[in-house]
Amino acid sequence: MRPAHHEPSKVQGAIDVILKNGAIGGIKGGIVGLACAGLAHKYWPAYKYITRPFKVFIQLGFIITVGCYSVDTALIEYEKKLRHEHLLEQRRKMEAAVERGEVVDITGKKL
Repeated sequence: MRPAHHEPSKVQGAIDVILKNGAIGGIKGGIVGLACAGLAHKYWPAYKYITRPFKVFIQLGFIITVGCYSVDTALIEYEKKLRHEHLLEQRRKMEAAVERGEVVDITGKKL
């Protein structure tokens, strides 16, 4: 269910950010996890005796953690961009109202 107060284009933009950065972050996490698994296999003798499902579990931990972190930071940046665009639009509306000689509040409504 989509929130009623969000514009569809902004929701779609957030979905695009989530999908793109989730995939990129997951790939990065997979690479880091594989590198760590290789190092553990080489330098930690006990790692060789860990079961395959547990090794997959550890690998998925890297993938999910880095993917979630990537999505979170990208969504914060997306929200900052939207907030900046909104403030610029408010400023433009206020300046246009002042040029017309109207008295308005910060949202652009006439007083």
